[in-house]
Amino acid sequence: MNGVLLLNKPAGPTSHDMVDFIRRLSDTRRVGHAGTLDPFATGLLVLLIGQATRISQFLTNLDKKYLATIALGESTDTLDRTGKVVETSAIPLPGRAEIETVLQSFVGESEQIPPMYSAKKINGRPLYRAARRGEEVNREAKTVRVHSIELIEVSKSTFTVRVCCSKGTYVRVLAEAIARRLGGCGHLADLQRESSGRFQLHDAVTPEQAETSARDGKFAELLLPIGSALADLPAVTVAEQTAKGLRNGIRPPTFGLTAHDAFRRGQTVRMLDPESRLLAIARALLDAEQLARQPGSAAPFELLSVFEPPSSDK
Repeated sequence: MNGVLLLNKPAGPTSHDMVDFIRRLSDTRRVGHAGTLDPFATGLLVLLIGQATRISQFLTNLDKKYLATIALGESTDTLDRTGKVVETSAIPLPGRAEIETVLQSFVGESEQIPPMYSAKKINGRPLYRAARRGEEVNREAKTVRVHSIELIEVSKSTFTVRVCCSKGTYVRVLAEAIARRLGGCGHLADLQRESSGRFQLHDAVTPEQAETSARDGKFAELLLPIGSALADLPAVTVAEQTAKGLRNGIRPPTFGLTAHDAFRRGQTVRMLDPESRLLAIARALLDAEQLARQPGSAAPFELLSVFEPPSSDK
């Protein structure tokens, strides 16, 4: 069984709990994910089954969209509602105009230091284990980007925003920073992932729906083909004879290509057979224009992963 499952994660279980749950339903050990969610968070969890686990590295870089509720007045050690209150402030929530002005100041690139209560590993150990022991670990700041942030709703002491951001962005850190810039302290009260790249929450199934499908022998029908998960990558189609060699790990020569999208040198591309089935993922060693000028190039692509998909994987 191979494919991508879009799961609507409920609050409570960890992402690894959901992986174990799907392992049991699918009777497949090879189950992974394309980015975790904190236990209290809900929403889209992209799970990879069978050969799909091999495309994880190409999906974790996707932009994410979240619906986040920020509570003003209390800061916690975890930066979210699950933590211990470590600071309070009595500054009232400003009006919409001031909140919107502050939100827009966070659009663009910035440096974020990963929170201690996170699964990020330093020297092979997740930070949250050190945090639980009361230890502080030096962490390097990472560059992240907030593409957009929109104010959705304001209540007495909380407000809800929709954030579109790059991979690796900690919305908890962002929420605490926004509260500080508003003149007080605060924490992330609620979080729902609405999308990850091309994947949307409204296409996800609940654990209950997945369980019902498995009981009815229809679990495989919930899976997206591996190839469709990579549809944003440029496609390169090869001739049938070249496809046979490619399945054995032989890099396709220029004369074996029958069609291709525009691509840049160093870009990741999909290699397809004449029936548009996913054969491999490769890195372009030339850009498309160079390829046209150098028809004698023996091996213009570096193979990253080769698949033997069923006929439904397109």
